[in-house]
Amino acid sequence: MGPIHICRFDSTGDISNRKLTYSLVKSIVLEAGRYSIFEATDTPKRAKLFTMLGEDEEIVEDRTRDYPWIYVRAATAEEIEKRRSERKRIAELEADMVLIGKNTYAPRKMVEDFKIKMRTSNG
Repeated sequence: MGPIHICRFDSTGDISNRKLTYSLVKSIVLEAGRYSIFEATDTPKRAKLFTMLGEDEEIVEDRTRDYPWIYVRAATAEEIEKRRSERKRIAELEADMVLIGKNTYAPRKMVEDFKIKMRTSNG
C-alpha cells in the first residue's frame, strides 16, 4: 500500500491568525494560484481577509471548477480599469437613488416628478 496524502485544503499553510495580514494572504494566494473555501471561512479574521480578496480589483477569481478551490490570478491592466469604471458607474447610480420605503429605492428624478405630479393633480 502506498503513502496516504491528506489534503488540508489550504494555501496559507500553518501561518497563525495573528500573523496573517491582507498583503500576506494576497501574496501567498496569488503565488499558489488558488485557495479553498474551507480556509477562507475557517475563522472570522480569515473570512474578512478572504472577502477582501474577492473585492480586490487587482485579483480575478474563478469559482467554476474543482470545489472547494477558488482559483485566482492577477488582473490585467484592462480588467482593473474596467472594474474601476464599473464601480464608479455603480456609485453614480447609487448617489442618484432615494429611499422611498423600507429597503426600497427609486431614482431621484422619478420621485421628484411624481411629487410634482401629485401636487398639481391635488391642487
